[in-house]
Amino acid sequence: MEHQLRRGRRLLEELEHLSGSARQQRRRLKQLGDVSVDELALDFDAAFAPATANFPLYPDSLAAQLHEIDDLLNRMSSPGKRGLWTAYSLVVAPEWRHVRRNASRAADSLRSLLESWQPGKEEWPRGDIA
Repeated sequence: MEHQLRRGRRLLEELEHLSGSARQQRRRLKQLGDVSVDELALDFDAAFAPATANFPLYPDSLAAQLHEIDDLLNRMSSPGKRGLWTAYSLVVAPEWRHVRRNASRAADSLRSLLESWQPGKEEWPRGDIA
């Protein structure tokens, strides 16, 4: 159970990075070594992929929110969308605003789930979270 909690916390951290303002996201990229904007999506994917195995533990609404973010980022990575992966696009592109809004909702849901989990308990709290 402890490894699932660690995965959940890591996923929450990446959701918080995705939900931050464009300024916060650019600052995050500088902290990582002034890497490309796609690092935001790559870091989310690195946390999202292991969490996928835990979806039976997550309420359906949270699983749907996470899949929506993953789908948004994948659509943004399709051919012809290269311009979305610039620091300027973080500020002006409606796609990034949509990612931020969805990531913020998912972060709130996951934070609520993590806060309601109690150490020593064998199962995640079930029930649907908003």
